[in-house]
Amino acid sequence: MGGFFSKLITSLLGEKEEKPKEQSERLAEVKSALSSRVHARPGEYDDAEGESTIYTMIKKAYRRVASALSKKSNDRRAVAMTGVAVAVLITLLSYTQLFFYLHGTVLAIIFILIAAMSKLIQKLIPTVVGFDMCLFFTVLVGIAYHPLAGIAVGVLSSTLGSIIRGQYDMTNVIMPNAGYIAAGILLPFFAGSSIMVTGMVLTAVYIILMSIIFWFKYYSISNTATFVVTSLAFNYVLFSSYSTYFLKIMGVNG
Repeated sequence: MGGFFSKLITSLLGEKEEKPKEQSERLAEVKSALSSRVHARPGEYDDAEGESTIYTMIKKAYRRVASALSKKSNDRRAVAMTGVAVAVLITLLSYTQLFFYLHGTVLAIIFILIAAMSKLIQKLIPTVVGFDMCLFFTVLVGIAYHPLAGIAVGVLSSTLGSIIRGQYDMTNVIMPNAGYIAAGILLPFFAGSSIMVTGMVLTAVYIILMSIIFWFKYYSISNTATFVVTSLAFNYVLFSSYSTYFLKIMGVNG
């Protein structure tokens, strides 16, 4: 009875009744449309929902700067010329009275460049490792000059190193800086302690903080484990073998 009335209504409205074959074809079209990938140009949907306009603008500006610097860093001629220019400038400054006043600044710049270049080793290793000198120079510069100077060296060297190795995600660039800031804040509490004790305790703090961040961001036990082991071992070698030498360069007896 229901089928009779539905056919009657269909005939009165002038609509054709879809055959089972037509219905299955239309259903297949809908499924295909839902399952097909959306082709979007890179960056078209980069702005996440809920992000402020200012943060989005900063992210885009960072990507442009990072892309330009990364391309320059791949140009061996440009890198060589920059290195020679910096070496010549430092040599000339060392023969002037100005170097006496800029001694700490020049050393900080050199340490930033060394630490930034040390982060390039991550490009050669598929897992996360801690073979960089950013924390090492954060602690040493903080002891020799001021904790804020140490934080500045750590943050600038880590950021520059991440840009040079092609890290365009600003969030991943900012994350490690939390460890250097924490080390700089805690540094005054170790006044009077040996450089070895200070360095290794702050290394432990840095490793714990970064491991928590890595775990919640990547959920990877292997990456967290390799980072903990390599960072602990590498910083132990740095602080036990080279910290006194670098402190003497900065005029401090370790």
